Amino acid sequence: MTATHADTPGAGAGARVRHFEATDAEQVRDLLLTAIAAGELPGTHARAVQSALDQSAAAPEQTLVALRGEDDTVVGVYLINWPLLVVASAARRRGHGRALVAAALAEAEQADHVEIAPPPDNPVALAFAQALGFAYHASLWRLRLPADAAAFPPQIPHGFVLRAFRPGDDDVAYLHAIVTSFADHPSPMVLNLDLLRRAHARSTFSAADIAVVTPNDDPAQIVGFCRLLDTHTAAEEPEAEVSVIGVLPEQRGLGLGRELLRWGIDTLRTRGAGDVTLNVEGRNEHALRLYTRHGFVHDMEWQRWTVEDAAASRR
Repeated sequence: MTATHADTPGAGAGARVRHFEATDAEQVRDLLLTAIAAGELPGTHARAVQSALDQSAAAPEQTLVALRGEDDTVVGVYLINWPLLVVASAARRRGHGRALVAAALAEAEQADHVEIAPPPDNPVALAFAQALGFAYHASLWRLRLPADAAAFPPQIPHGFVLRAFRPGDDDVAYLHAIVTSFADHPSPMVLNLDLLRRAHARSTFSAADIAVVTPNDDPAQIVGFCRLLDTHTAAEEPEAEVSVIGVLPEQRGLGLGRELLRWGIDTLRTRGAGDVTLNVEGRNEHALRLYTRHGFVHDMEWQRWTVEDAAASRR
């Protein structure tokens, strides 16, 4: 069922918001790509857009779209789990952003389910968040490893094997590892088997971008993983990203995360990458220490703001 929120208080006359539908995909893609091209989403690249659309298709209740009053043209989108809110430049200051936030608040059971990540160095976006009752909650840091930093080959601890991901055979175990590894993360992974297989069906997917760690005595169980993004060009220099590293809670402290990181850096450098980037939750002090010990430096901060009292904000 599609939920529609019409004429939300403070949202502007005729503002309409509903959950994402499959027919919205092209318009949402164009909206996000336009914002990226305009430099409004620093640190966000076009490759992330398809991932966002896949997540929206798999969990439409986690994406809200704002529609122009007289038709079904998408003029705004709120990717709640990203969390990213974008309104088309020609449709701003007409209440669409407020309508998107009001709809999310109306559906939230707890205040910390509603977050906004104002783009860095954007005082207008920051003022918008503050005006709606949001307060700073946490930060996501993008870290950068300079091209001249040393890389080390991985040395997997005794009792474990580092091997390539096997599409199809490993799907269920890989999904379990992702969801379990990030269950205690401030932003848990929203993923299911259908979404995973859709992502792996894309022409840009390569199993060589994923390494998994398995116990010697149970090669079907995945206890850790690292996923990479293909190299791409940025500022005339080859750049690549360690997209995600995860280790099951019961296997932490053995050095698996460190060796998966080293595999990622070493693999990307072998492919010709220069700088290597990754994102990390600012409150994850253990991960930050690991990355800085390997030469990563702070490059960009994405603040996350949340409503401390959702009920009060709805009034």
